[in-house]
Amino acid sequence: MCEQCLRKRDDDGPESVNCCTRQIMSLQPDFREQRSILEKAIIEAGHIFERYPKFHCECNFIERYWGFVKWKTRRICSYNYADLLKQVPEALIMVPVMTICKFARKSWRYMDAYSKGLEGRTAEWAVNKFKSHRHLPEMIEKLMEEENREGGK
Repeated sequence: MCEQCLRKRDDDGPESVNCCTRQIMSLQPDFREQRSILEKAIIEAGHIFERYPKFHCECNFIERYWGFVKWKTRRICSYNYADLLKQVPEALIMVPVMTICKFARKSWRYMDAYSKGLEGRTAEWAVNKFKSHRHLPEMIEKLMEEENREGGK
């Protein structure tokens, strides 16, 4: 995008910008609906293609997985670059599948909490309280009120 696009986007929103070819093309319906090669390949193979929020570690289990790998690598690392090149792939393989599944379930619980309107510490409390399911109970607000009353006694 050009400088003019960036300035106008901040002021008026992306739909009002029509100053350069790149911006004009990006607003066309056929360009917006075009799937990436990766997305096409995944869907054609019969899998679900789902995008997670960028840089949102609570909703993206890959961030938890990568954090676990970094922790494992630090424990076995000699802080030599050549060793690090060998140890990172080993650490990626060392993570048990059950641990990866736990990361995914926790991420689903966070997404469910956010979709129910919970935020911050409230979402964290709900995610940690209800670990047995992929989603939080439908009556989460009522359960939270009961918990607060019992805590106040």
